[in-house]
Amino acid sequence: MEKWRRNLYILYVGQFLAMASMSCVTPFLPLYLQEMGLTDHDEVLLWSSLIYGANLLTAFLFAPIWGKVADQHGRKLMLIRSGLGMAITISLMGVASGPIHLLLLRLLNGVLSGFSPAAIALTATSTPKEKSGYALGILHSGSVAGTICGPLLGGLLADQFGFRAVFFATGCCILAATLIVIFWVTENFEKKGEKPEKTGFVDDFKQIVARKPIASLILSAAIVRTAMIGTLPLIPLYVQLLAPSQDNVVLFAGMATAAMGIANMIAAPQLGKLGDKC
Repeated sequence: MEKWRRNLYILYVGQFLAMASMSCVTPFLPLYLQEMGLTDHDEVLLWSSLIYGANLLTAFLFAPIWGKVADQHGRKLMLIRSGLGMAITISLMGVASGPIHLLLLRLLNGVLSGFSPAAIALTATSTPKEKSGYALGILHSGSVAGTICGPLLGGLLADQFGFRAVFFATGCCILAATLIVIFWVTENFEKKGEKPEKTGFVDDFKQIVARKPIASLILSAAIVRTAMIGTLPLIPLYVQLLAPSQDNVVLFAGMATAAMGIANMIAAPQLGKLGDKC
């Protein structure tokens, strides 16, 4: 198998597990908080939103930093750092004793994340140009599938084994994916001999968005992501409201959350091929 194809398939699995780990808590987060002792509906809703958004906030803030480190030391190293960091923090969420502990761990998980940007960068630099659209489409489908199907997997596991077991299982899966990256993903990274000129984050950001298509792409991507995942932490409470007598609320919440991702996962590679032709 060609090296870029092998890397792509391995990173697809890693991308799926990494994104699923960030969203698998969605279908049972409010119920997990209720198990911790929160009973007031408004309080549960507030903590659910804070805890779910905390991971995404710190991931957003630290993604440019890890991207800069990846440019200097290689993308594979960032994949390993992110995978090991998330495996530890997610496993620790299974022993959290209160909402504050869970919030802090979600914040830390976002700080240590960065698997997705590193995987995209490694795929883009190691794939032949004529296949780049197809490869990035495949990788994007893994990202979306993980983000949306993560709640379904989390709901199934929580329904069968309990809330805390989901975190331990997810941590083990990410650790396994990281070990696969260590031993089977290859990168021909060549460090530049000259030291790059040191610039601040603001200057780098201005230089990036100055390129005409970048700013509009960032804005449109932010809008799409907001529309796709903005309501995810509210779905379990909505399902609980619609079917208060059901015992498997977690499973139904996971199924409702995952419905959108299956179509996206199937369509992304085909749209990538279409982009290569156009």
